[in-house]
Formats: sequence, structure tokens, C-alpha cells
Amino acid sequence: EQAIPVFRRVLEFDLGIYQAHSRLADMYEAAGEWDGALAERRRAVETNLDEAEPLLELATTLLRAERVAEAMDALARAEALNGRDARIPFRRAALAAAVGDRALAVSSYERFLAIAPSRMGEQIAEARRHLAAPQ
Repeated sequence: EQAIPVFRRVLEFDLGIYQAHSRLADMYEAAGEWDGALAERRRAVETNLDEAEPLLELATTLLRAERVAEAMDALARAEALNGRDARIPFRRAALAAAVGDRALAVSSYERFLAIAPSRMGEQIAEARRHLAAPQ
């Protein structure tokens, strides 16, 4: 709570400071203040229009706020900016599986496995389990 005014003050001088928006969003999210968290995530996206990371963070917050369609859109935009970030198809696959879109889940898990680095061993194992599961 004490950090919020500090970050707000920083943003008074430079609204384009991505990290300040991101940290504020984290704080709002931790407090369950979804409107504030989403507003800050969107501001973070606006400060970095050519970066996938803020969109990935926005998608994650949207998912936690149970705004599935918007989360899918943010993930699609993130992937368009960085098709090599394996976290994006992994999250899209998990989201698609959760809403019952098996075809999208399968294609997203397959994409994830094609580009995932070995350090993502747990996620790789999870993707393989999902793909091996009976329909």
C-alpha cells in the first residue's frame, strides 16, 4: 500500500515508464482490484506497443479476472509480436482447454512443443499429458 503513491508520483513525471505501470498492476491485482490492475496493464501495453511481454501480462490478468475472450485477444496480439515466446501458445492452450476448445488447445500445445526451450520441462510434460489424453 505504501508503494502505490510512490509509483503514482513517478508516473506524474513520465507516463511511459513501463515498469511502474507493471508494478502498480501487480499491487492492484494482489488486492483483487481488477479494474485498477487492468487499467495499469493497458497503460503498460501503450508504453511498449512493439513488445509482447506487456500483452502477455495483460492476458494473464484478464484471465485471472475471468475475461476469457479479451485474454485470447491479448495472447493473439502478443504472439503476432513475438512468435518465439513459448509461454504464449502454452497459456493459450491452457485457456482453450479450460473453455473446452479442444482443437485450439491441441494446435496451441503442438506449437508450444515445437518452440519450447528445455528449461520449460514442467510445461513440456504438461503439454504432452494434455495431448496424450483421450478426447
